[in-house]
Amino acid sequence: MASSAPETVVERIVAAGFSTYWWHPLVDDPTKPGSLTRELHGIQPLPCLATGGTVGTAAWMFALQLLRPRVLAVAGMDLGYYSDLPVEKTQTYYELLEMAGSEERVKDYYTELAFPLTGETFMTDPTYFWYRRNFLHLAKRAPMRTLNCTEAGTLFGDNIDCVSLDDFLGRAKEAIRG
Repeated sequence: MASSAPETVVERIVAAGFSTYWWHPLVDDPTKPGSLTRELHGIQPLPCLATGGTVGTAAWMFALQLLRPRVLAVAGMDLGYYSDLPVEKTQTYYELLEMAGSEERVKDYYTELAFPLTGETFMTDPTYFWYRRNFLHLAKRAPMRTLNCTEAGTLFGDNIDCVSLDDFLGRAKEAIRG
């Protein structure tokens, strides 16, 4: 459980009797003076882990570190929005509107990317773009390939292959039969 987890979540986990492995999210460079990560570690010497800012990336990182797979598949990590979704319905629209100053300029904050399997266009806001960039940075350095079985979104790049979930499950079934 991340040391940054809300108190209510911690209480629920403890009440449910789950075993916990505590860690600090890596929020900055701990080798630099004034590092918040270093300060957190000084208060409570827990392991610090680069998690990319999302639960999915944290799960991917834990699987990488603990299981050390040759291939790791993910599903449900689209890190974007369908391009036909009005920007007014995205998570950060109102914050971006305040920054941009007008509805016309808000659209400048969104990036469109074509998903490689289908060519369908998806968009990211600055938050999802940052999460995507973090994941791509981690995946590029990972010693294994990542298979994105989400079948949509913006998560693709170096060391990430996009495959359908059915294709992945078929490969896994064949591998088990051996």
